[in-house]
Amino acid sequence: MAHIGGGSNNSAMNSSDRTQLLQEDLDNRGRCRSSCCTHKRLLFVSIALLLIVAGHALAIYFIYFRCTKENNCVPLKVMTLNTWGMPEKLGSEFKAARMEAIGKEISKGTFDIYLLEELWMEPDHDIIANASKQANFSITAFRQLSPASCDGRVLPTFCSGLAIVSRFPFKEVEFNSFTDHGDINKMFIDGEWYARKGAGRVQIEPLPNITIDVFATHTAADPDVWHGYNNSYYRKRQVRELMDKYVSKSKADVSILGGDFNAGPVEHEGSPFEMVRKEMQNSIEEVLYKLKRWLQPEYTTYGNPENTFSGHKYDPIMYDYIFRRTNSPEKVSVWTSLFELPLFKTKVLKSLLPNSLLENIRAIEKDHMPFEAYKSLHNNDTAKTDENKDTKGDEIEVTTERPDPSKRSSDEEEEMALISFSDHEAVTSTMHIWA
Repeated sequence: MAHIGGGSNNSAMNSSDRTQLLQEDLDNRGRCRSSCCTHKRLLFVSIALLLIVAGHALAIYFIYFRCTKENNCVPLKVMTLNTWGMPEKLGSEFKAARMEAIGKEISKGTFDIYLLEELWMEPDHDIIANASKQANFSITAFRQLSPASCDGRVLPTFCSGLAIVSRFPFKEVEFNSFTDHGDINKMFIDGEWYARKGAGRVQIEPLPNITIDVFATHTAADPDVWHGYNNSYYRKRQVRELMDKYVSKSKADVSILGGDFNAGPVEHEGSPFEMVRKEMQNSIEEVLYKLKRWLQPEYTTYGNPENTFSGHKYDPIMYDYIFRRTNSPEKVSVWTSLFELPLFKTKVLKSLLPNSLLENIRAIEKDHMPFEAYKSLHNNDTAKTDENKDTKGDEIEVTTERPDPSKRSSDEEEEMALISFSDHEAVTSTMHIWA
C-alpha cells in the first residue's frame, strides 16, 4: 500500500513538473512573440520615419535647388499688406513716412507679388507706382481696381483702396465692386457705404502656358465697439459674393487670393474664414497646420504685440490671409514652403511722436514677453473675436497730445524711433509652381 501510494505521489509530482515546464515554455514563447512584435513595430516605425525624412529631403532638394524655369518650376513669393492709407484727418498716423517706407520696400523687389489694401489716395498710389518702376514691376493703375467715380484726391470716397504689384506682366486686369457696401444710415459712423470695396484680379503667366489669377480683396470693417454694432452681415455677404461670383469662376490654372478680410480664423459654418477655407488652402495652415502655432499672437496681423500702432491696444487677431487653389491639378502642382510675418518698421524722428505712441514703443521694447503670455487675448472660438476689435479698458490711454519740442534738447530731437509700416502687419507666403 505504501509502495502504491508512493508511486501515485511520484506520478502526481512528475505530472505537476511537466505542467509547470509546459507553462514556462508557453510563457517564454509568448514573451518571444511579444518581443518580436515590438521589434517589428519599431522596425516599421523606423522605416516610416526614414521615408518621411527622405521625402522631405527630396522635396527640399527639388524645391530649393531644382526649382527653375528650365525644370518647369518657379517660386512665387507673395505679400499682402493693409497700408492704412486713410488720410490722417480721418484717423491714420504718420502716413507720409509710412508710405515712403512701403514704397522703398517694394522697390527692393523682394517679393514677386504685392497685394495692397487701403491705398485710398492717388498721391500715395503714385509713390508705390514709382517704387514699382524702380523694381521694373507692373502695377495696376489707380482707378483700374476702383469704379470710375473714385475720388482719391481729396477723400477716399467710392474707391476700393486696392492695388496689385507684380514681377510678371499682366495678361488681364479686372475689378468687381461688391454689391453690398455697408449701411447707408451709418455712413457717417463707419464710412463703409462710401467705400467701394470689392475684388481686384490680375492674370499672370509665370511659366509658359501656366496662368495664375491673383485676387486682392478688402471686406467691411467694424466701427469702434462703443457704437454697439458690427458689419458682420455685410462682411459675410461680400465674402460669399467674392467666392461664388469671382474666385470660383476663375479659368486660370491656379488662383491666389489675399487681403484684409476683417474676420478672424473662426471655423464655424458660415463664417467668412470658413467660406474661403472650404474652397482654398490657407497658406499658413499648409506650413503650420499640425502645430496650430499660427493661432498664437506672434502670427496675428492686427493687434500684434510688436505693432507700434495696434499692439498693446487691441486683442491680437489674424485678419489678413493668403489663400491658394489649384484649378488644373493634372497640369500644375503648387506647394507652400514658407509663411512669414516680416514685422516691417521704419525710422522717424522721436521728437515727432505723440506721448501715447512713445509709451507704446517703450512697452514693446521693455516687454518682449513670451508670446504664450498673450494666449488669453486670442479667442478664435467666439463670434466676438471674429467680428469685433475690442479695446481693452486697462490698456494705455490713447491721446493726441504731442510733446512740446521746446522742452527737448537738440540731441533728443535727433533721436530716431521705429514705427510699424501700418496698424496691420504684412503676411508673406512662398509657393512653388510645378508644371
